Amino acid sequence: MSQERLNELYAKINEYDLSYYGKGISLVSDKEYDSLYKEMLFLEEKFPLLKSENSPSSRVGNDLTGGFVKISHKIPMMSIDNSYNENDVRQWLNRIYDLCETKEISVCAEMKIDGVSCSLIYENGKFARAITRGNGIEGDDISANVKTIKSIPLEVKRSDNFEVRGELYMRFDDFAALNKRIEESGKEPFANPRNTTSGTIKSLSPKEVAQRKISFFAYYLLDDSTFQTQVEHLEKLSQLGFSVVEHSAALKNFDEIINFIDDYREKRKNLPYPIDGIVFKLNELSFYEKVGATAKSPRWAMAFKYEPEQAQTKILSIDLQVGRTGIITPVARLQPVELSGTTVSNATLHNFDEISRLEIDVGAVVKVEKSGEIIPKVVEVISKTGTIFETPQICPICASKIVKIADEVAIRCSNKECRAIKFAAFEWFVSKYAMNIDGMGPAVIKQLIDKNLISDFASLFALTKDDFLKLDGIKEKSANNLFSAIQNSKNAGLSKVISAVGISFVGNQTAKLIAQNFKNYENLANAKFDDLIKIDSVGEEIAKSVIDYFANEENRKLFEKFERYGILLSEEISENSGKLTGKTIVLTGTLSKFTREEASKILEKHGAKIASSVSKKTSFLIVGEDAGSKLDKAKELKIEIAGEDFIENLQ
Repeated sequence: MSQERLNELYAKINEYDLSYYGKGISLVSDKEYDSLYKEMLFLEEKFPLLKSENSPSSRVGNDLTGGFVKISHKIPMMSIDNSYNENDVRQWLNRIYDLCETKEISVCAEMKIDGVSCSLIYENGKFARAITRGNGIEGDDISANVKTIKSIPLEVKRSDNFEVRGELYMRFDDFAALNKRIEESGKEPFANPRNTTSGTIKSLSPKEVAQRKISFFAYYLLDDSTFQTQVEHLEKLSQLGFSVVEHSAALKNFDEIINFIDDYREKRKNLPYPIDGIVFKLNELSFYEKVGATAKSPRWAMAFKYEPEQAQTKILSIDLQVGRTGIITPVARLQPVELSGTTVSNATLHNFDEISRLEIDVGAVVKVEKSGEIIPKVVEVISKTGTIFETPQICPICASKIVKIADEVAIRCSNKECRAIKFAAFEWFVSKYAMNIDGMGPAVIKQLIDKNLISDFASLFALTKDDFLKLDGIKEKSANNLFSAIQNSKNAGLSKVISAVGISFVGNQTAKLIAQNFKNYENLANAKFDDLIKIDSVGEEIAKSVIDYFANEENRKLFEKFERYGILLSEEISENSGKLTGKTIVLTGTLSKFTREEASKILEKHGAKIASSVSKKTSFLIVGEDAGSKLDKAKELKIEIAGEDFIENLQ
């Protein structure tokens, strides 16, 4: 039974680690994870012969991601043991006394920032590289992204080599501003600052990192100096120009430690950045070697974590929200309750499987907490009603049939004309990736739909300046700008139109290849399956989708309307005789100096065709950071692989 439970714990913890450290997604609360981890350690200690050599306890958390260069740490970046129990802090302090053989020691208390651990390497006083904690022994080189962070000095007033360790994080106000921009564009907001920081720093271009405003707190300096205490470390870091983690003066006994914990129990709610506890470190560095470390954690430090603040309330109703892809999400409307300094009246229920698991219904008394101190969620049902909220069979917006795609938890509205889905479709149609109608934001689109001023994509081109003046908040200048933007978009070309109408499986690059191959709408509308399948990157699934789209009479009528409104339904084919003429190129991964669109334009300018997938017809693959399966396939097919410098050399 013990072996079975250990194996179950190994599987769960590995799954949670892969998601949290590799993708920045928390599948369970910190408290639940910590509880499982401690149970695993207890069983391994009690039954040492049952312990697997690949146990999660044999390594620190791993945030290594494919596609990044791996760099070894000069000194391992270990994780820190933690507890929610103040008595464990007392026991830790007593162990320190025993190991040091004296009580004449002190403790430095630091905010435990809820972010991403990072090491900064400086050479001759200048920023050289940044490395994630990774598996503790080696981490990912994220230098290009970290270099954009304004709270990190690129040069300091010293000329030697040293290392600074700290935490990348996102302030609450920056997180709120980012989510506001995302919601205004019609996309789903991020869940919490920690996951957003992790995802941003590991998978986006430096330009995006700069826009998202990641910050950095330093907490340790590795150099040849002979510091006496951890407090001195922090003071020196501050003098060098680093933002230093908020910390205490030297705490001399357990009572002072407890006072600090109690003091920040309330203070933390007003901090402008996320923390999930306090890190206590032996202040006197001369004792570190004597105190030592386990295979996973230093004994000279431990973290006290505050219990997630929860509140008990009642579910007054459950609303159903329809997203841009038709996914229906249940949201609990709550009897308002105070939680973490704010009044909470809504909470996510995630999906209908979660509702069934927790046995939730209207009238249930539940516990809610804030995920990452941001998004309220229902974590437990205190008093059940005896019934479970039923999974809807029809869409709450349009009453169409609900469908569930195999292997998906989500349920979807089946009606493409549903107002919620329609809104998302128009958003994509006007976006910069499609027809690029500048100024046509979500608020404008919603009003146009609500006032029945648009019905299909073509109806956008029938709008007049007077139509825009009928909208709330639109004055003469804005009306003129919107009207002009629509007129200008008419010359976008066939590839943009193909992308904009949303043919299943047809992305921007595939749309461009199709348009270049058929040259005009008439040829495309009459294309045969065999004609499409010959195009590089067009497989059977895409070819069938295109054939089915133009076999639909309504879609043909839409394109006829486009023609009547003067929309360009042909593609200008450049007779470029550049060095890449006849070459088919695929881009993969995140480029640091170009957006994907910028890179494609440079390559096309020199005669290349840009494809979306690797095949035998691919001339070569250009690889950025975080490259995935395309890189593997290129290696398998022995296709030439180039880096981003290939594009730079074309300019």
